[in-house]
Amino acid sequence: MKAFLPSATLLVVAFLMLAHPAKVHSQACNVSKLRIKVNNIISTGSSCQVNATISWIQQSNSANKFTNFHIWTGANYPSLLISYSKPPSPADLANSLGTFVIDNPGSSNPTLDSGYPPAAGVPLIAQTASTVVSKTPNVPAAGMDSFNVSNVLITLSSTVSCSSHFILKADVWSGQSSSDQTVQCFTTNGTFATADVNIAGQISCTTPRQFNTTISTSSPGVVSFNYQVYADEAHTSSYDPSDPLIYSGSGTATNGANFTSGPISYSSYSRDNLIVVVQVAGNPISTFGLITNTCPVTLPVNFVYFKGQRMEGSGVMLSWGTAMEQNDKGFEVQRKTGTGDFQDIAFISSKAPEGNSSLPLSYDFLDAGSYEGNGEYRLVQIDIDGQKHYSPLVVVKGKERSLLLSVYPTPSQNGAVTLSFGDAGPKDILVSDISGRIVKKVQEVATTRYLLSGLRGGIYILKVIDNSNNQTDISKIIVSR
Repeated sequence: MKAFLPSATLLVVAFLMLAHPAKVHSQACNVSKLRIKVNNIISTGSSCQVNATISWIQQSNSANKFTNFHIWTGANYPSLLISYSKPPSPADLANSLGTFVIDNPGSSNPTLDSGYPPAAGVPLIAQTASTVVSKTPNVPAAGMDSFNVSNVLITLSSTVSCSSHFILKADVWSGQSSSDQTVQCFTTNGTFATADVNIAGQISCTTPRQFNTTISTSSPGVVSFNYQVYADEAHTSSYDPSDPLIYSGSGTATNGANFTSGPISYSSYSRDNLIVVVQVAGNPISTFGLITNTCPVTLPVNFVYFKGQRMEGSGVMLSWGTAMEQNDKGFEVQRKTGTGDFQDIAFISSKAPEGNSSLPLSYDFLDAGSYEGNGEYRLVQIDIDGQKHYSPLVVVKGKERSLLLSVYPTPSQNGAVTLSFGDAGPKDILVSDISGRIVKKVQEVATTRYLLSGLRGGIYILKVIDNSNNQTDISKIIVSR
């Protein structure tokens, strides 16, 4: 029998109230299912700080360079809503709990920015040594991405203890400029809250598999609730609409009298964590708890490596190896391009006799019809009984192409040069003098030719940035007048 989770570990979820959604342009930036998981509480008699994981669902958009989150307590949320005609200033965010910024949310490997690019002096949500951002594409559905920012420190109050119930507000906006200086789209007034129950549980590793859950409260009165238990099949460590329901029940709890479900048997999903969803009567905020499955599991296939390499003129070569295979039928090869969903492109049967092998095996597959842009690949390993397991993602960069075909004339006699590009995709143009000072900056140039004028005599460094993949070309401009 495995140990209970700490009672302070709870996953507090609320739905994001899109009461004031708005978009500056047509690009997607819808946000939903904003959640906060409280990993542990640092509470004194006069303050409340939590180590938390914040997660949300965001509509996919590969062009987004930044996603910015600003969080307030409900009491300090701006009475005059920020217009988002431009990025919020330090004055706009002075009363916020803090801000965090995701770099390249449209890519397969987003990261946390160390600051707020639009301006200095904005309070930031504190990070810990284990703070990390992760993204699961196409969850819960194609065109939607699931994000998690784990182990951040939020000071909810410097004057009130954690026994209080906190209502939090969040604004979210995205930008597509390389400097985060323009607002592409935004959503305001997202509401989420800490709730009034704690959830813990355990999973028995004996057969048949069983679990139990304990629900406690610090409320002085009787708390009535319904609860559901889901298998974390999506492997997000939080409730996902695609997770299968395995049990439903109800109960009551009071301060000092916890609810315990008792052992409950379940047969499937023995490898998954469990998510417990509690809906307290009269409270619109659902509370989610994670029961971690620490039972030893022998995976049907032990992957040693999975690699992808773009071949010159002949597509993408994928290769993978296994250290052992058990009841393995084979591997679906899936490819994703752009913001689309993963598509099956091949099935490779297991080389193991009858699906079982204790010897290393290797596999190769040539995707001869591969997409010329950036592509993502994964393997779906299928057991003989039909269960599926996913490999890590492999990202293969697209074919390199020249951004800047020519700069003419050089040297220039009148301070004007014509730039010729290989395509009409959006690009940023930066011109610096020899000291590194930027003298001209043009964003989102979407044409194959562009006239750059007004340069004084001297030597300049020209940098062109492709906004679709961050490819950069650097050239020299000489003006002799």
